[in-house]
Amino acid sequence: MKKFFPEALLPSALLASLALASSIAAPADAASMSFSVSPFTGSSAQLNFTLDDIMADSGLSKVQVRVDVDKSVNLADIRGIFFGMGDESLLKGLEITGSDITKTVIKANGVTSTGGDNNLNGGGGINPFDIGLEIGTSGIGKDDIQSTMFTVSHKTANITLAQFLSQSFGVRATSVGTAGNREGSSKLTGTAPSVVVQPPPPSPTPTPTPNPNPTPTPTPTPNPNPT
Repeated sequence: MKKFFPEALLPSALLASLALASSIAAPADAASMSFSVSPFTGSSAQLNFTLDDIMADSGLSKVQVRVDVDKSVNLADIRGIFFGMGDESLLKGLEITGSDITKTVIKANGVTSTGGDNNLNGGGGINPFDIGLEIGTSGIGKDDIQSTMFTVSHKTANITLAQFLSQSFGVRATSVGTAGNREGSSKLTGTAPSVVVQPPPPSPTPTPTPNPNPTPTPTPTPNPNPT
């Protein structure tokens, strides 16, 4: 999808290599990336994203996404999550699963709303996303979702973190504020990192030191016969 900021655009050759890596080769080691989104309009809030490469039962790789409200800034109810992918040809066949998802909209460079109050329209001049997720229900009468998790996979291709490098992410947050005063709302955006942090290789198992052979007990010298 298109990015919010021109400097976030990647060269076409690099995007092509990322798409190839994501579609053909599953990651040898699990990788992770983390970042935050902040408001472009509305109440003060911050939400933190963590993306991890994992393996699906099918043997293909997929990405697990976790989104958490930073309660040190304000409480908030996660109403919607929006994001793009580097290779939009993978949108066909994409599968997004999560227990809090109530609606999914997928359209290349065409999503800023899933309907109703779950939208990122308004003052920010943002570019449309490829994917929009509705999370839970409107208001906090039935649910108050401050942390949610979902997976992004594909029917026939690997999905890795490479697909999300430098991509734009957005969140619609409602019931923003402190305990007892949650009348605010917020629309937030941010950009994923341009590189993936690989986990350090495991330390080699040290070769066990063999136990030394015990020194044989010397044969006692017999007492001489008396003369």
